Amino acid sequence: MRRLGCLVVVLLVLGVGFYVADAAATTYGEERTEQRLARAYDTEADVDFDGWPVSARVLLTGSIPRADISAVEVPLDNGATIDDLRVTLTDVSVRLDDLRSGRGRRLPPAAEGTFRATLGERSVAALLGMPADLVTVTLERDVVEIAAGEFTVTADVEARDGDVVVAVQGPLAALVGGSSFPIDLSSQPGSPAAEEIIIRDGRMVVRGTLEDVRR
Repeated sequence: MRRLGCLVVVLLVLGVGFYVADAAATTYGEERTEQRLARAYDTEADVDFDGWPVSARVLLTGSIPRADISAVEVPLDNGATIDDLRVTLTDVSVRLDDLRSGRGRRLPPAAEGTFRATLGERSVAALLGMPADLVTVTLERDVVEIAAGEFTVTADVEARDGDVVVAVQGPLAALVGGSSFPIDLSSQPGSPAAEEIIIRDGRMVVRGTLEDVRR
C-alpha cells in the first residue's frame, strides 16, 4: 500500500512538472512568435497557441492544432489603420529553428487561415483615396454613406475578388473621381481575401480567408 502511495506521489510530481514545463515552453513559443509578427504587422501582436501539450506536439509532429493572433492599430496605406485584427490559423507548422531565430516577417505556415479586420470611418475614407477635406464617410446599419457638400449617396459595398469594393453612383461619382473604389488588404501578412462585410456603429468589419499561409 505504501508503495502504491509513493507511486501515486511520483506520478503527480511528474505530471505537475510536465505541465509546468509545457506551460513555460508554450509561453516561450508565443513570445517569440509575437516578436516575429510585430515586425510583420509593424505593431504589437498577441499570440495564443492552442492544443495541449504544445511542447510535445511541436517536438513530435512540428505542428499545433490552432493559433490565435490579435493586433490593434495595424498601419495601412494613406494613414489608415485596422483598428482591430483577429487571425486564426489551424494545423499550424511550428518549427524550433524559427522560434529560436525569430526570423521572418510572415505568418507561420498553416492548413487554413481566417481573419476579421475592423476599420473605422476615417480609415475607410483614406483607403478609398477620397479627399478628407471634401468627402465624409459614414458607416451605419450595413450602409456606407458618402457625402460631399450638398451631395449624399448611399454606396453599394461588396466583397469582390478578395477586395472590399465600394461603388458610388450618380453625380457624386464624378466629384470624387470615380464610381468604383476597391479596398485591397492583400499586402498584409497572409494576403487577406475578403468574403463577408458587416457595417454598423461606425465600423466596417471584414471577414475572409488568408491566401498565403497554406503549406
